[in-house]
Amino acid sequence: MQDCARYVEEMTRLRREIHRRPEEGWTEFETQWKVFRALEALGWTIRMGLDVIRPEAVMGRNAELVEKAMVRAAEHGVPESFLKATGGYTGLTADFDTGREGPVTGFRFDMDCVLVEELHDASHLPAAEGFDSEIPGHMHACGHDAHTATGVTLAHWITDHKDELKGRFRLIFQPAEEGTRGAAPMAAAGVVDDLNWFFGAHVGCNCRIGEASVVKKGFLATTKIDIEFTGVPSHAGSDPEKGRSALMAAERHARARLHAVRDSRLYAGDQRIHVRERQAHRRGLRRLLRRRMPRDEGGRGHELRGDACRLRPGGRGLCGGVRARSRDLS
Repeated sequence: MQDCARYVEEMTRLRREIHRRPEEGWTEFETQWKVFRALEALGWTIRMGLDVIRPEAVMGRNAELVEKAMVRAAEHGVPESFLKATGGYTGLTADFDTGREGPVTGFRFDMDCVLVEELHDASHLPAAEGFDSEIPGHMHACGHDAHTATGVTLAHWITDHKDELKGRFRLIFQPAEEGTRGAAPMAAAGVVDDLNWFFGAHVGCNCRIGEASVVKKGFLATTKIDIEFTGVPSHAGSDPEKGRSALMAAERHARARLHAVRDSRLYAGDQRIHVRERQAHRRGLRRLLRRRMPRDEGGRGHELRGDACRLRPGGRGLCGGVRARSRDLS
């Protein structure tokens, strides 16, 4: 195999630039500008913003955060004309035609960071070498900086080797992978409809340096379910026994149906269940009437959903009612 050192050098440099300026989902304007500038120079056909995002399918986008991110991007050198062209939505595709008949092959790369604080002392390699996060509370701790840099470098490789290839190539730079928010609106906009082959990847996982693993479907897939418990109010002094606590019901469900389940399919197979967050809303006297409990199901299977979450909508047990909404994004 030919020497890829110059591609590795390019990829490493870009990855460190992106690592230094991490951006959360739907705010990746600085990152997208780096991608756009590199791919435009290589002669790829670029579409972005509302050309590749269907707004009706967008989830978890905070307009205030987006506006602040656009201001921050402008302050760090991103042209106003580019920001205006995005329409306020990150997400980009780039196409390359070899001029020879063949399949349409797509590769997907995510761009967003996670909301954690990066270590800033010399024991941490990015800090020691000067590319640790400059944005408080934001860090590329899930490898999306490497994914984006890989996508740009792949574009360079394809361009250099176009005479050895056939068909068309599409690189998809996806926003908001964290929380599984960005794929659906891009798919709804049709960016994958004409692909014959489609590849996605993630660094790390169970592979060691120099290894790659191929999985044909279901890798890191997830289903999001929001479960809401509705209680019944009662007076703490005169009629406490008539109340139904949403808090107690939610906690019991979390223990009995999720974390306490010892099914080998949950912990040894390719499916996982995880309660991400519990939110309580108090109304009336001494009783929690509403309890919201988002949860994740990781994996490709659907067979465990009934076992892990037996809900009776509207039923009265510990609480007045239960409502579950499932969003399957796998």
